Amino acid sequence: MPQGLLNLEAILTSNIHGYAWLMTNRERLPNVRYFEEIPVWEDALFLSACCNQLGHIYHHPDHLYIYRRRDGSLCNQPDAGHQFNYWAKYLAGTLLTDPSRFALTPYHQDVLHRYFQSRINIEEKFIQDTSSEINPD
Repeated sequence: MPQGLLNLEAILTSNIHGYAWLMTNRERLPNVRYFEEIPVWEDALFLSACCNQLGHIYHHPDHLYIYRRRDGSLCNQPDAGHQFNYWAKYLAGTLLTDPSRFALTPYHQDVLHRYFQSRINIEEKFIQDTSSEINPD
């Protein structure tokens, strides 16, 4: 992806990984909060809130951050697919039933809802594939 300004949809449908995308200036984002009570997809919610307030995010293609998996991280748990799927369903549903919860514009709600719907499909396929590896027919 080239360097430059991107809107939420361009970011969520790209190959930019959520854990390595954002440095913020809190002075420009005084009303944006991080949803600590949500254990997964919280980075997508935070990114959505930033785009909601700023309209876009500046993407720099260089790798400026090295992600390391930690022991105890949800990503390393045997039920990670189930957890990611559960929370994607919960957040997609919340965007429909309580749209004010995340204080997003209708555009950003729609983009984020479609993102979570796509993640549900991916996680369900992952769960199916990994369960067939564990329990072959």
